[in-house]
Amino acid sequence: MFRIVCAFERESGADARDPLGDVEITDGRSAIVVRTTYLDSWIEALIKSLDEIRAGRSAQVEIPEEPASLYVDVAADGKIRLRSGDVLVVADNGQAFENALLEASRFFLSRIAGQEEPVTPRSKT
Repeated sequence: MFRIVCAFERESGADARDPLGDVEITDGRSAIVVRTTYLDSWIEALIKSLDEIRAGRSAQVEIPEEPASLYVDVAADGKIRLRSGDVLVVADNGQAFENALLEASRFFLSRIAGQEEPVTPRSKT
């Protein structure tokens, strides 16, 4: 089963100013795991990739704070392949990807809902 899981840092918890935590994208066989990253940047980047997936195009997804890109490929059989480094994770189809992203986004937003918004955007280095 394809899943996108966000987990906030234990020490800081859900923090709207610096939403740090871990991201795991898994298909049950392999997993792309990124520790101590900005969860909002990952959610935003994955949401932006939806346009490419829906159009059946491959994309290089940039996550501003991460040194490596995430590559998203829509295969002829409709499977969505995500690659980071030498790890490949596969969603059965675009709907499976979208459902997992929706669940991860809802989790993220439910944890930061009602918190004070950042006064200035964080630097995208």
